[in-house]
Amino acid sequence: MGKKDTITKEYMSKPQYFADAFNSSVFKGKQVIKPDELFLEERDVTEMGIIITEDAKDVVQRVRDVLKRSVVMNDGKTAYLLLGIENQSDVHYAMPVRNLIYDALNYGQQVNRIASMHKEKKDLKDSEFLSGFSKEDKLMPVITLTVYFGSGDWDAPRCLKDMFSKDISEEILEEVDDYKLHLIIPNEIEDFSLFQTDFGKAMKYIAVSERPDEVEKLSEDERFRSVNVDTVQLINECTDSNISIIKGEEVVNVCKGLEGFAEKRAARADALRLVECVDNLIKNMGWTLETACDAIGTSMQKYEESVELLKQ
Repeated sequence: MGKKDTITKEYMSKPQYFADAFNSSVFKGKQVIKPDELFLEERDVTEMGIIITEDAKDVVQRVRDVLKRSVVMNDGKTAYLLLGIENQSDVHYAMPVRNLIYDALNYGQQVNRIASMHKEKKDLKDSEFLSGFSKEDKLMPVITLTVYFGSGDWDAPRCLKDMFSKDISEEILEEVDDYKLHLIIPNEIEDFSLFQTDFGKAMKYIAVSERPDEVEKLSEDERFRSVNVDTVQLINECTDSNISIIKGEEVVNVCKGLEGFAEKRAARADALRLVECVDNLIKNMGWTLETACDAIGTSMQKYEESVELLKQ
């Protein structure tokens, strides 16, 4: 697992961010999921199922990023849900099938566990005995949310039907069950006020991270004067930013770190062009550093300063 995968998984495992992700997107800002009513489903992070074919039994295994059980009060009724989050640094063009498999395997595990309990109790007969599932048994609903940590567009399918050929008639598609993705895509978020935690700040930063002028505007946003360290670490990793974090501090003034961002970015771009040009002359022409610098009208000191800037 890469560093970015580790950081996003650890971040989204935290109850406050996990709940905020679901409430802001799936439940449109309504505070349905409570952080203190989330319970990590360690045993279900690895989903396993058995597919029986004519020749053999194939074991299917999938490892979720995060899976939690939640107790929800809605319309005066108590419900238990299984909530999963899949983190994506890159666009995944088969995500509907991937998440569908996760959910299907989880439902299968629920049925198997219930069947095992009945087998121990020996309390089923007839049709219920054959299925291992009684008329009164119920499943917990499963909702999987995909969080995209990229700044670009999500140009991949958003539901199962998007993955079918355009040549298939609507008459046939009407008879095919669909599976839609629950997605958080930073640059498609219209109302960041739906977020209640720093997770929303991370999404906002990622959304504008490729637009220097927009990033610099965040230095005037009061919300970014106090950002939790774990969120800044996430931002740095997902956007290749270099916002300074003072050791021992729990919050970071991102606004201060972003002052002059556009100028700093432009200076780095100029430094990169200068270093690449000089290095290419040395490599391709066999010139010395002094000769290459003279040829493009710069000094060796400026070249060395540019190299140091790029190391920061």
